[in-house]
Amino acid sequence: MNNTPSPGRWGPDSCAAAVSITFDNLGEAVELERGTWPKDMPLGQHPSVTRVLPAILKMLAELGLSATFFVEGLNVEMYRRAMMGIVDAGHEIGYHAWRHEEWQNLKYEQEAQILERGVHALGTLSIRPYGFRPPGGALTASSV
Repeated sequence: MNNTPSPGRWGPDSCAAAVSITFDNLGEAVELERGTWPKDMPLGQHPSVTRVLPAILKMLAELGLSATFFVEGLNVEMYRRAMMGIVDAGHEIGYHAWRHEEWQNLKYEQEAQILERGVHALGTLSIRPYGFRPPGGALTASSV
């Protein structure tokens, strides 16, 4: 069986297997959105970015694997170097809202504003997102 993907193809039809592994929430975004981030804790030093992300990037490099990291837009402001590290390591960036807003509870105008803000922020790093994953996994009728 040939496990080499066909040029220009992605997904289960181009390989013998496709695997999705998710690590939810990079940095403080979700905790800030929910109001659970301790007021006395500094921002911009979250262990998911400073310790876990480098270990994941190293592991992926050692295994010769590429990944798509769905990140909240706030991380572009707080962790520019980490975002570029993901891209420079050959991985894709997807968008996961600005601060992990509860997507299914947003109005269309809010969705549009949050999408525009995040795409613009990623664009300041010359990153074009490779998709969108709504927090909670639920889209609304206006999202579709």
